[in-house]
Amino acid sequence: MLPFYEAYFSNYIEGTEFTLDEAASIVFDEQVPAGRPQDAHDILGTYRLVSDAGDMARTPADSDDVIRLLKSRHRRLMEARQDKHPGSFKERVNRAGSTVFVSPDLVEETLRRGFDAGRPLIDPFARAIYLGFLVSEVHPFR
Repeated sequence: MLPFYEAYFSNYIEGTEFTLDEAASIVFDEQVPAGRPQDAHDILGTYRLVSDAGDMARTPADSDDVIRLLKSRHRRLMEARQDKHPGSFKERVNRAGSTVFVSPDLVEETLRRGFDAGRPLIDPFARAIYLGFLVSEVHPFR
C-alpha cells in the first residue's frame, strides 16, 4: 500500500486532487475518469514507477547513471503526457513562485557536479536526502 499512498500524495501536493476512492479505482482498476485522463495517468504513472521494486532498488554509481536514471524514470512517469517531453531535460527556465530553478543549459552539469559533491555521504539515508534535495533544487524537467 505504500506505493499507492506515495503516488497519491505526491500528485496531491502538485495539485492533482482525487479522493482516495477515486485514486484507488485509477490505480488498482485502471478506471480513468473521462474528464481527467491526464491527471489519472499522472497518478497511475507514479504508482507504476514507485511500485517497481527492481527499479526503485537501482542506485546511481556515477554521474552518468544519475542522468540515465532520472531521464528513464521521468520517461516512465510522464509517458501519457507527451507535451511534457518525457525523459528530456527542460528547455526553458522554470519557477515556483519567486524561486527560479537552474537554467536549462546548466541542468546536466549541475546534476553531475552535485552528485560528485555528495560522494562523501556514505549513509544511505543521508545520500537519499541529499539526492532528493539536489533534484528538487535543480528541477530538471518541465
